[in-house]
Amino acid sequence: MRFAVSQPRMIWAVGLNYRDHVAESGRPRPDTPTLFAKAPGSVIGPDVPIVIPHHVTQPDYEGELAVVIGVRARDVAAADALGYVGGLTIAHDVSARDHQYTTGQFTWSKSFDTFCPLGPEVVGLDEVDLAAGLPTETRVNGEVVQSSNTLELIFDVATLISWISQGLTLEPGDIILTGTPGGVGAARHPPRWLRDGDIVEISIGGSRHAPQSGGAVLTRPTTRCGLRDAASVNWAEPHVGGAVGKQVFGSGSPTRRRTRRRNELAGVDHNTPALASGHDRGVRRVG
Repeated sequence: MRFAVSQPRMIWAVGLNYRDHVAESGRPRPDTPTLFAKAPGSVIGPDVPIVIPHHVTQPDYEGELAVVIGVRARDVAAADALGYVGGLTIAHDVSARDHQYTTGQFTWSKSFDTFCPLGPEVVGLDEVDLAAGLPTETRVNGEVVQSSNTLELIFDVATLISWISQGLTLEPGDIILTGTPGGVGAARHPPRWLRDGDIVEISIGGSRHAPQSGGAVLTRPTTRCGLRDAASVNWAEPHVGGAVGKQVFGSGSPTRRRTRRRNELAGVDHNTPALASGHDRGVRRVG
């Protein structure tokens, strides 16, 4: 079963939930999930650029598996939790590290407008094998910067739903971002921040060239981005994947995100087959 992502009511996110990411952070492994929220207003869909505010100097990438709640859930046991899942999709938890580290406020530093490319297509659990693990990959300009597997999750999908739903109601359409693997820009030496012209591809559930055996892959049709003035961004436009959902599970070419600052967005070639989250046309700076 597949369907478009709708505007979420709530987005829960999890920090330090991959063993390799914990290792690169130098922090102790958490005993319980580290939760924060992302503003629903940060969600964008395909062909919508990420826009970096002028005060953000350290924009970072984070490819993540996202869970879409399908049934109202409260006080759910882990053993029953997957029955409340509507499906899975891919998210990019764009992060302003300068604000995150200075203020310690994960929610604000990860909630700027356009900082949550999501969907647009959701794949049902009948199309993937969570128990076997889903390979995850993030590329920047074709270079693999994150490569892991959901088997590296410290708290799996069922555990997260059970934990979050303690005394708290999850509604259909709510999103849970399950965390990012190791390889983030902040952990590199020197740090690797998103820059003008960067193309980011996020893949989950198969290799770059072929789907995992028996698994679903996230791709989208070929599209080309044209030159656009960042000053022309209309913040009243809907940025939700379901509104412009061209992304499908199956063969095809990836959606990519292009970093673009100082009022321009260059064209993007989306002809290389891959799994990708591609929720926007790029990243630009405004102000």
